[in-house]
Amino acid sequence: MVAESVQSIYEARCAKLSFIELHAKAGQADWVDKIQSMLSPYRDGNCAVMVHYTAGQASGQFKLGPAWRVQPKDELISNLRERLGKDNVVLNYD
Repeated sequence: MVAESVQSIYEARCAKLSFIELHAKAGQADWVDKIQSMLSPYRDGNCAVMVHYTAGQASGQFKLGPAWRVQPKDELISNLRERLGKDNVVLNYD
């Protein structure tokens, strides 16, 4: 076998990850502030962030603006899963 290229996990994730999807529900205390504080240190990346919000019978999703594109580092993903719950953080690849 001959490799055509070698990339780190992070480089491969940056190249293939379309967006990070975060799930939030009505009643979760300070979810906006929580997400903002977790994403802020990783801004200026190439990965979009989508938020899927549910309130009772209604739900919707919105994509954060370009200023909130993040660097999808292991620390960010781990922190999001730890604080929001493993099932509330979805990595969507091309």
